[in-house]
Amino acid sequence: MGSIRECRCCQEIPEMESLTVSTGVGCITDHPGFRSVCLDHYVLETCYHWYNQQYGRAIQDANERYRYVAYRMLVRWVWKWLGRDIRVTLPACAVARIREQFPSADGQYVGYRDPE
Repeated sequence: MGSIRECRCCQEIPEMESLTVSTGVGCITDHPGFRSVCLDHYVLETCYHWYNQQYGRAIQDANERYRYVAYRMLVRWVWKWLGRDIRVTLPACAVARIREQFPSADGQYVGYRDPE
């Protein structure tokens, strides 16, 4: 991860800990819902089209598009809704798994950014 802030375990985040405890897994990436919500490219493609229609943010590279939407879907799944300009730091395990599934062609990633 690009910063100390991004080096968080999912078990340090109460909302994620409750999801993992309720299903008996030790990591959010092992939760049965993680694969469907964050790694299924059909789901992510569908969500991207909705997002693009709402906000007009076209992303040409497929893996970049899937990563972008996967992070948003993880937030939606865990926190439901945060509101405009309210951000959370995602756990390193989830970010790493999403990056593994949808790698950057040049190996460069943006990481967490505060709202502008």
